[in-house]
Amino acid sequence: MPIALVLGMADRVVPVAENGEVLATNYEKLGGPVKVWRKPGQGHHPHGLHPPDELAAYLLNAVATSK
Repeated sequence: MPIALVLGMADRVVPVAENGEVLATNYEKLGGPVKVWRKPGQGHHPHGLHPPDELAAYLLNAVATSK
């Protein structure tokens, strides 16, 4: 199952080095597809991908190739 992560690199609520980065590394080691977007200077909320085209393309491709 593909995973898409949008990480706020200044997140103090859920520290990236202890959570998102660990998830991405371990999931890749297990052969899972993962795409990570790192947002410099962003905290826990609010942030996202603007425009969301790259995220949408990743998810649509993941769904299309998982059948």
